[in-house]
Amino acid sequence: MLSRQIISSSPAKKLDILDIFVTKIPSNLHCLTNKILNLNSDHSFVILNVSVTVFARVEPPRLFSPLIDRLEFQNILNQRIDSKIKFKSNHDIDEAANNLTMQIPSAAWEATKPNKTHNSKNNYPIESDQIRCQIVEKRRARAKYQVTVLPYHKQLIINPLTH
Repeated sequence: MLSRQIISSSPAKKLDILDIFVTKIPSNLHCLTNKILNLNSDHSFVILNVSVTVFARVEPPRLFSPLIDRLEFQNILNQRIDSKIKFKSNHDIDEAANNLTMQIPSAAWEATKPNKTHNSKNNYPIESDQIRCQIVEKRRARAKYQVTVLPYHKQLIINPLTH
């Protein structure tokens, strides 16, 4: 929402560009505009107060991420978990539950595929260093030309490799 608020220090004063306060604030935010009348100044000062609460986006908890191979996860759990456990006492139930809660995260870690992100700096280390050096040389030549304004320094900017 684009709101325009015109604030003038007096009703008889003709508005100019400095008296117009333009804001681009979403409509769900509380906005309060105040003016400060300073008799020593030709312009009216404006204070814009915006009350904002930033809501962090919380991802819901989930068992699987996109990197986990679910079939491999299931196979690992089937191999590790003993389905022939006798549940005769409370100790047997606690031990089986503890074993299951330990096996699920370890199976998830083993079934996770490595993240295949490519780092361009590692792929082309020589070229990127050469390009950085050329950029630095060109910036130095431009700074030198802005100080001296000599045609020779302008040629260094255009083609630094020939000189």
